[in-house]
Amino acid sequence: MKVLVTGATGFVGLNIVSTLLAQGQEVVGVGHAPPPDAALAALPGHRRVAWHITDLRDADAVQALFAQAKPDRVVHGAAVTTAAGCDGEAATATAAVNIMGSLNVLDAAVAQGVQRLVVLSSASVYGAATPAQGMLDEASSLPQPGAVYGITKLAAERLLLRAGPLRGVQVFAARLGGVFGRFERDSGLRDTLSPMHQVMRAARQGLPIILPRPGARDWIYAPDIADGVAAILLAEAPAFPVYNLSSPVIWSVAEWCAALALRQKIDWRLAQPGEAATIDFHGPDDRPPLSTSRALQDLGFRARFGLEEALTDYLNWLQHNRSEGDTP
Repeated sequence: MKVLVTGATGFVGLNIVSTLLAQGQEVVGVGHAPPPDAALAALPGHRRVAWHITDLRDADAVQALFAQAKPDRVVHGAAVTTAAGCDGEAATATAAVNIMGSLNVLDAAVAQGVQRLVVLSSASVYGAATPAQGMLDEASSLPQPGAVYGITKLAAERLLLRAGPLRGVQVFAARLGGVFGRFERDSGLRDTLSPMHQVMRAARQGLPIILPRPGARDWIYAPDIADGVAAILLAEAPAFPVYNLSSPVIWSVAEWCAALALRQKIDWRLAQPGEAATIDFHGPDDRPPLSTSRALQDLGFRARFGLEEALTDYLNWLQHNRSEGDTP
């Protein structure tokens, strides 16, 4: 099967490409720029990927890409991720990629008779939910995004879920939880680098790691996200249009730091009252966990990596994969 992946040169996209290659799929990788050399060196089988640079805002270029590639299925992961503090200045640019770019992808998929399209959405569509609200469920939790990124992701998700089936394409949305791990780097398109990435970078540089709070969440390791997306993409007949993809286990960034400190010397602590944190959690509150029961029951998907397993794998991966000034 030939799978076209947009956003393939980004953090999550590279993990998805890696998983699809390991499963024997033919992959077409699409990005806004070539994959970094360090990322390619860390991606087994990258020479089997047909890489393309395409601006998804250009409808004609997207049509030409799909006509050349002739994919069977598509993972649409390209997006601009903006922090809430940048909403005013970034709204137009973010919407152009996240909404109009998504519609261009759908139009091209329809034109080429693509069977199935999985659009990567985000837990941010649920908005400023608080832990007191309980677990966020695909069926009963009302999406109420407040920031531009979440608004554009929900708009793209809803538009594709509505228009795709009417035009003959199966569309499914994967709402991703708090992802971290392999291939994460500062690509210039993500304002919200994960706390774990920030911690590992500070540890390598010998800088103090000061957390604003413990940061408990259903963090999910990037290879697990890739497995979940592949499960939706390749399942015979997914029963639901939307799936949360996250971990069923909650742990904190503070626990991550404590586990890391048992393996290497690091300077970490929680911020004292009035003290500035050096690790950005991208918001004042910890959102509730995503319910993962639908993905487990319908797709058989469950995250494989807990905190210790993810830390062991990530440290090993970082030891063997370096990039120019950042994590590949």
